[in-house]
Amino acid sequence: MDQETLYKLVIVVLIIGILLLLYYYQKRLCELKLHNGQLELLSQYDDLTQIYNRRYFLEIVQYHFTKMYHHKPSAIMMIDIDHFKQINDTHGHILGDDVLQYVVKLISEHLRESDIFARYGGDEFIVFFPAISQKDIYNIALRIQSKLFEDSSYASPVTLSIGICLFSTSLALQNVIEYADNALYVAKSKGRNRIEFYPS
Repeated sequence: MDQETLYKLVIVVLIIGILLLLYYYQKRLCELKLHNGQLELLSQYDDLTQIYNRRYFLEIVQYHFTKMYHHKPSAIMMIDIDHFKQINDTHGHILGDDVLQYVVKLISEHLRESDIFARYGGDEFIVFFPAISQKDIYNIALRIQSKLFEDSSYASPVTLSIGICLFSTSLALQNVIEYADNALYVAKSKGRNRIEFYPS
């Protein structure tokens, strides 16, 4: 083999090597992007219900509080499934999980595109309603409760207690959540399956 042929062969081998390295790099990059995307989803969404989790809800709603909606009437709604522990204890966690998914689906169907919905913990959910009136948010809550009562196919009726804090001043997010939670407590203490506003 003469020197020129050997030189060409070396060049070809180098080019093939570079192409293989580029292919491997591109493949690894795609795998890393996919993995990072999956991690991001896990950090943002509740695994069971596939809606936002508490941490991500607080993060994005805090942004809205500081940037957009503090000058307009908005609201936080807290929702609790009545007697959920009893459902779990009596019928098991599989049915309990099914009830959670069913309630989430039903609530989601009645929310606006701009509303931000999350699982706050256990059987408790939270919704941020930007730019909404008391009448409109009450009607949304009422429709959710009514539809749940009409559609429930479970042996025992599934009902919701709902607490709402409507605000039009620049309040801290944590305060508004606390006020909505207080309204939820009032709804539960008055017999559950109710809608209460803060202040009541």
